[in-house]
Amino acid sequence: MHCLRLAFGNVKERAELLRHKYSCSDSLTFAEPYFEKKETIEIEIIPDFCNNRNIDEIDFLSIDTNGYELRVLEGAKDFLDNRKVGLIEVQVGMNPRNPKKVPLEKIRDFLEAKGYF
Repeated sequence: MHCLRLAFGNVKERAELLRHKYSCSDSLTFAEPYFEKKETIEIEIIPDFCNNRNIDEIDFLSIDTNGYELRVLEGAKDFLDNRKVGLIEVQVGMNPRNPKKVPLEKIRDFLEAKGYF
């Protein structure tokens, strides 16, 4: 296992990440976030990352990026088009009133167009 300070997306760039913690509350379903600090990270696309490390394929890709899931998949387009990813698990939103989550339908449409179900 290797811990790396980077993220995946659809464009190779640097981005500012807000690291946060959640304050305790009386309810387990509601917690108020407060931001601890900002951190600059590198965003890479999956094919570049894999090619630089001699990784030919991905057996299991799990994505939980709080609204950035579709961008990660878009960045992996070459790997998906060439069926170099075996199994994909993606966290998606089911609440249409939550603008932070990517709707299930968008993820499903993107993956089905590439032959994933």
